[in-house]
Amino acid sequence: MFFKKKPLKKTEFAKKFAKQLIEKIKGLKITLINELEVRSEFNGEEHQHFLDNCYSEYIADIKSIKKTIENTLLALLKFTYLKNL
Repeated sequence: MFFKKKPLKKTEFAKKFAKQLIEKIKGLKITLINELEVRSEFNGEEHQHFLDNCYSEYIADIKSIKKTIENTLLALLKFTYLKNL
């Protein structure tokens, strides 16, 4: 018997995203997770991330969660966290 995998709820998805963000950026602190909003602090600066588009991509193909999160993380690293380093 096969069971269809249930998609993560918004907050579960955001927590998974935040965990991977912390793993990528040493010294980053997550200050808030509220549904699809993640706030972080890094090098004295606050950052706010809205994961609506990322979550929509995930819902369209829940098997691609790793790739979906990784693509969003790469963009964040490039345009948010590493721009001043």
